Amino acid sequence: MPSSRVSIVEIATERVHTVGRRTRIGRGPDADIRLDDPMVSLAHADLIRNDDGTLTVIDLGSRHGTFAGRQRTTQALLRNGDELLIGPVALRVAVAAVADDADELRRLRAVVELARVIGVEHDVDTLLGRVITTLMQLVPADRAAVVVYDSRSRTPQWTVTRDRIPGRPPLAISTSVLSQLMADPRPFLRTELDTDALDRSQSLLAQDVRSLMVVPLLYQATTAEWLGVIHLDCQGDGPRFRDADLELVVAVASQAALAIKNALLVAQIQTVRDEQWHRLERVVHHLPVGVVVLDNQHRCVLANPWAMARPTLLGALAPGEVVTALVGLEPGRLTAADAPLTVTVDQRTLTMATAIAGDGSETVVVLADVTEQRAGEDRAAHQDRLMLLGQLAGGVAHDFNNLLSVILNYASFLEADLEQPTMKDDAKQILHAANRAAELTRQLLAFSRRDSATPTVVDVGKLIRGLERTLGRTLGEQVQLVTSIADGLPPVRIDPGQLEQVIMNLLVNARDAMPDGGLVSLRVMRAIKTPHLVLEVRDNGPGIAPEIARRVFEPYFTTKALGKGTGLGLAMVHGIVQQAGGDITVQSQPGRGALFRILLPSTTAELTAEPVTAVSVAVQGATVLVVDDDDGVRRLSERILKQAGYVVVSALSGPAALAFASEHPGVIDLLLSDMVMPGMSGRELAHALVEQRPGIKVLFMSGYDPGATAPRQKLIAKPFSRQALLDAVSEAMGLSA
Repeated sequence: MPSSRVSIVEIATERVHTVGRRTRIGRGPDADIRLDDPMVSLAHADLIRNDDGTLTVIDLGSRHGTFAGRQRTTQALLRNGDELLIGPVALRVAVAAVADDADELRRLRAVVELARVIGVEHDVDTLLGRVITTLMQLVPADRAAVVVYDSRSRTPQWTVTRDRIPGRPPLAISTSVLSQLMADPRPFLRTELDTDALDRSQSLLAQDVRSLMVVPLLYQATTAEWLGVIHLDCQGDGPRFRDADLELVVAVASQAALAIKNALLVAQIQTVRDEQWHRLERVVHHLPVGVVVLDNQHRCVLANPWAMARPTLLGALAPGEVVTALVGLEPGRLTAADAPLTVTVDQRTLTMATAIAGDGSETVVVLADVTEQRAGEDRAAHQDRLMLLGQLAGGVAHDFNNLLSVILNYASFLEADLEQPTMKDDAKQILHAANRAAELTRQLLAFSRRDSATPTVVDVGKLIRGLERTLGRTLGEQVQLVTSIADGLPPVRIDPGQLEQVIMNLLVNARDAMPDGGLVSLRVMRAIKTPHLVLEVRDNGPGIAPEIARRVFEPYFTTKALGKGTGLGLAMVHGIVQQAGGDITVQSQPGRGALFRILLPSTTAELTAEPVTAVSVAVQGATVLVVDDDDGVRRLSERILKQAGYVVVSALSGPAALAFASEHPGVIDLLLSDMVMPGMSGRELAHALVEQRPGIKVLFMSGYDPGATAPRQKLIAKPFSRQALLDAVSEAMGLSA
């Protein structure tokens, strides 16, 4: 059976007196319990504590007597709660159980369990709640409060209170006690509040506080940091605190202070983390890429608006939810990727890069839609490939034109000289084949943008209206042509003959794509946002597969049957448009027809007047210096000019021509030179010769257009006919009539 603590309480003042084995009550100096009242004898009565927790009171012959209850007695047995009257002073017996070893062990275990629990608790409110609940179980307090103060302002930041009796006024901590504790941070214990000014605090008296403990919460580091207080009190006639209670609360306060400091530090870290996280959210909110953050359980921690707006491409994303797949890939594959991934979903190309936090707790996935970028790269690569092909085609066409010039003209000579019908017809067949070959080289040169073009300022609408009847006959009755030409179109600078070739090739290409007939629309309008003219050719045929659409402008690429096409039509269109400073694109899907769109830069220049056909006139005895590294072309030119009455001298290179001119005593009226020659180009030769002979005229020959010529210099394109050469020489010398 646990032992008991027996006390005598003065009912009027609530003073508590501990009763020993034998305790004397009286007014004299030898009394254990002194009652300062004249009606109390010096040795009034003895109290004997029995083993069962009861008291025996023995009157010592007092003058005014001893009363047990209402009965005067010389000896009586008293139990817990019984009242005793010593003279006029009313007393009450209070018996409280004293903890035995088992109870003490229970209290220690409660303290250890509290330390274990609060050591891992980082929420301050929850932590304080656990502390105050444990304290109310360990000590006989009527009320309790734990207060944590702000370190700067010293104002309460967290407050948790408990009251054994609900409905009573809220606990208010005495400011005088708090001030004393801040000045001297030692635990404060008052078993009975009646001895000094502090004990007579009005706030404590108003709350009927009879016993009080206030213990500071001190965090011991390099120096002691004051965090707050634990307040415990007893009211009215209830039990009173002992020194053992204070020791227990101090032990709890030490553990609680450490846990509170840890929780405050965690809260600070969490605040910083939250601020950094919000900053990250603000940064990624407007990024033109997707950002998704996954934790180590593959839950979505963050997804910016770009990612959230594309559930079809990326998959469902919701903060806090487990992500089973991202762009069709399992999260495990993303975290294991050591290089960016490229994924195609719904004809969109996405790149994905991942970065894993150092502790592996989070994975950041950055996604970018590179569909347009890749398409642009493909277009650039395609343009480079076309440019290389164009350079190759231009070089081949240049050499081929030299050969064709010789073939065409010598075949023409044969046809004129032969009288036997069969042989004359053979010469015509040679001319026909050579002319077809010349047309192929013109197409190659157009593709390579080296064709000899004569750009003028053209009214495209007027040009198309003039072609409509021809275009209708070309397309045939099974194909309906619809033209739409906007009003007020700006002019463009382009060779009108080449523009006609472009339109014709696109329409014929559309017709060939619809062998059973269909609808072709030709539309011309002004671009909305840029200074361009837009020309569109659309058909409702079977469309073009993507892998074919990427190659339609390559030379010799064709899907037509053998003998039905050369594969140079669209290549020529592409070259002409590029040479005019424009651009051409194709849009098509299988089963939905095709749309070819051309953008040509507009101009504010005046329209070019219609040219007047000139008649060439030769001057007998005019001297022409012919320079060409190709023997066939040079001899052909000499023959044609000599037959027309010119005096012809020749050289096979630029340096040879300069040497001849420096030694020639007579006048040289015209330089007829090839543009591309080894060692010295025709342009370099002309520059040197004009300085030597300022009055000389210049006519260049070339298998492709080398660009603009200088003033008083003309150009004739190879292959040329006899009459074309004579007309060009006459024009260059200013002899046209």
